Amino acid sequence: VLIAGYVANGVLNTANVTLSIMMLVPVIIGMGIGTFIQDRLDQARFKKLVLIVLCLLGLNLLRRGFYG
Repeated sequence: VLIAGYVANGVLNTANVTLSIMMLVPVIIGMGIGTFIQDRLDQARFKKLVLIVLCLLGLNLLRRGFYG
């Protein structure tokens, strides 16, 4: 039902599907890098590193929202 709604509204078209499929490659590479790093670090340090990266990304989103 969701896919039919997307197609009916023009959100899901061949260009978007092609781009989404191509973007799977960096996602898979990123997941592999994350798994590699997680296996090498202790769990507490990895969680702290992920939290810091997510906070930096959030701050960047706020900066872009306030300052264009």
